[in-house]
Amino acid sequence: MPFANAYDYIPKYNNSINYYGIGAYFAQNSVVIYQEPNEKSQVLVSFAWDNDKIVKTSDSEINIINSFITFLPNEKVTIFAVDDETEGWVQIVYDQKRALKGWVKISETAKFYYWRKILYKYAIKNGVYMWNDAPKESKALRTTPDKEKKPDTTFFYPKHIAFEFIKGNWMLVKVLDYDNSVKVGWIQWRTEDGKFLLYPAFRE
Repeated sequence: MPFANAYDYIPKYNNSINYYGIGAYFAQNSVVIYQEPNEKSQVLVSFAWDNDKIVKTSDSEINIINSFITFLPNEKVTIFAVDDETEGWVQIVYDQKRALKGWVKISETAKFYYWRKILYKYAIKNGVYMWNDAPKESKALRTTPDKEKKPDTTFFYPKHIAFEFIKGNWMLVKVLDYDNSVKVGWIQWRTEDGKFLLYPAFRE
C-alpha cells in the first residue's frame, strides 16, 4: 500500500490545493470512500493513518499528497475538500489533480464544516497566513470590502495576521508586519472562482 512520509502537511503555496469545494471534512484514523452515499455501494478507495504518522491508501495509482488538503499527524487528523453533502454523508475530493470524488459516511469522531465555519473556528484563535507565492496585489488592505476602492495600505512580510470578521470573499484582519507596525483593513481571502489567498493557521 503506498504511503506518505511522516510529517505535518500544511499547504503553503497557491497551487498546493487544486479543489476547495464547499468546506472540509476532518477525519480521524481512516476513511472509506464509496461511489454513492450508501454503504452497500462500491468502495472506491480507503485511507488510513496511525501513530507512526503515515497515511496509506488502497489505490496504488493515487499520490497521497494530491488527496488531502491538510494532514496533522500529531492530532491524527486528515482534512479533505468537500464538494457536496447529504444527510450523514459528505462527498469528498480524494484526488485533487484528477478531481476524483466519492462519498464518506460521517463518523462520530469526524467533522464536516463549511469554510466560513472553519475560519471562525480556527482562525479566531490562531490567525491566518498568506501563501508564500501570493502576488503583491493580494497584500492590499482597504477600508471597505470593495476591490474597486483604492487600497489604504499594504503589508510585505507579515509576522502574524489576526482574523476578525468575514463579509463574502473579504476578511477584516489585523496585520503585524515585518517592521512591527500594525495595520488593520479588509483583504480578499478568496477569489471569485473560489481560490484561497489566505488559509487558516491550524496551529501556531
